[in-house]
Amino acid sequence: MPLRHRIGLLYIPGALPCFEDFGALPTDLVTSKAEVDGKPASEVLDMLIIPGGSLVESQSVTEQISREIIKMAELDKFVLGICSGFQVLGKETDVGRLSTIPIIRSGLGLLDVEFKPLICTDRVKASIIDKSFITKDVGESVKGFHCHTYGKINIDKDTKPFLISHVNQVNYKKSPQDLISGVVNKTGNVAGVL
Repeated sequence: MPLRHRIGLLYIPGALPCFEDFGALPTDLVTSKAEVDGKPASEVLDMLIIPGGSLVESQSVTEQISREIIKMAELDKFVLGICSGFQVLGKETDVGRLSTIPIIRSGLGLLDVEFKPLICTDRVKASIIDKSFITKDVGESVKGFHCHTYGKINIDKDTKPFLISHVNQVNYKKSPQDLISGVVNKTGNVAGVL
């Protein structure tokens, strides 16, 4: 049965490898030219996944890639950012974890969120608190893994949380708490998860 939708995976320096060929995942690779098979990603894809990695620190999301991501969002296509891909979609990330002065990296502003230093490397359970294009069962729990340095998320009025993680430790210390770990924009087509 042929796929009805095409999903792209941004594959640039700084992105974690997602073992794209393993199990014949139904994704198209989006190159550093923001293209799929020589065409602009926004013309080919129905959804784009921006994976985790060191995308914010490496600053490997070029103007060309940024324009295609924004264009997809403006065309009401789905955009999902995971980990640092989530940070790329936000307004800004303070990457100065040990600095007394914030070191700000601007994001695309598609999600009205700001990221601040907060280290969390832990297996977590999370609660789905609202519907989004990747969640539907409000009240259900999911399991996952947090592996981030900038996990404190400040959200604004145009962003809706849909996932809350129940973490046991932050900044290498036992400190159980609930953290926002998934949000969606006002129109519902751009989401980010840790």
